Amino acid sequence: MDWLDEPFKHSIGTGYFSDEYFRALMRNLPPEEEYEQYNDTYPNRYLWLGKGGKPADGFWKGVWDRFTREFGPKTVVQLVRDYPGYSLGPHTDKPTKLATYLFYLTDAEVDGAGTTIFVPSKAVGGTGWTHHGFDGFDAVKTAPYVPNGYFAFERSDNSYHGVFPATIVRNLLQVSVYR
Repeated sequence: MDWLDEPFKHSIGTGYFSDEYFRALMRNLPPEEEYEQYNDTYPNRYLWLGKGGKPADGFWKGVWDRFTREFGPKTVVQLVRDYPGYSLGPHTDKPTKLATYLFYLTDAEVDGAGTTIFVPSKAVGGTGWTHHGFDGFDAVKTAPYVPNGYFAFERSDNSYHGVFPATIVRNLLQVSVYR
């Protein structure tokens, strides 16, 4: 990954996984009925949790194990499915988070469906994990939602990111690393 420092430390690119491994991720996406709604605040976001929050065995246990080996024991791996209408206002994440890696699981490019980097255009109040409305923020760039694409960033007090309202079903693998 190549890292940029402005407006906060982040990396956007493609090809994190080998083509073969990416195809295996796509082939092994769980069926829709195995996802659970995240919460009432975000009714169009669903997670596949596996048994007890992580898979007990099989392909996805290997994925979880890979990332905990790579990033350490305080790593949380989630399969996320966002349905049309899902959006997430600009926020920086909780201070206990060190970094986030979002891997897009799609077989086609969809303009504007990736995660967007924001900078405040006026004073911003609240805590780092306060989700703000889009007013008061300028969109800097949006990570391309493309096959084997990714967006990664280090959490900071200015790592504002969010998602404009989804028009498609978005699948992603989210890896969160905590302090």
